[in-house]
Amino acid sequence: MASRRNVACPENETLAKFVFEKWEEMAVKETFTDRLNATFSKAYKNLCDHKDPIFNLKGASKIKGVRKWMLTLLKQYFESNKDDSSQEVLEPRGEKFFMWFGYEPRIVLSDAELVRQLLSSKNLTDSGRSPMVQKMLSVAFGKGLLTVNGQKWSLTTSKTSVQFPASAFTT
Repeated sequence: MASRRNVACPENETLAKFVFEKWEEMAVKETFTDRLNATFSKAYKNLCDHKDPIFNLKGASKIKGVRKWMLTLLKQYFESNKDDSSQEVLEPRGEKFFMWFGYEPRIVLSDAELVRQLLSSKNLTDSGRSPMVQKMLSVAFGKGLLTVNGQKWSLTTSKTSVQFPASAFTT
């Protein structure tokens, strides 16, 4: 049996520890074969060398050497750590912070003034916004007043101004 290895991605540290401990636990049993040892060795090595965070069984299944039976072992790990990771997301972190959702980075704004500045910035309200910004807005807000531009925006605002006149919003 091999010794512990350094883990390339810090987020995978506890997962690698879990796999190593399961490997140690099974290695003392009489039914533990050389082939099983080789499977654990390969999966553990590849897990430690993996550079991206692994947050679920789908991510673990992409690691070379992780077999279906090993995924059943890893299911215990992901179920026991599910509550911890959701609590981490809900902790207050200030008015803006960076976090990962799977493999995609996100910037989260919780200050109303920052959100107002972002939504009123020229890049988001300009009719000549880039296709990437347009797609991002459509995904985030759906198809509505914020995401349309040009003639469609004019038509939509003229229809809503009848139902929501500016005088209704002044005190």
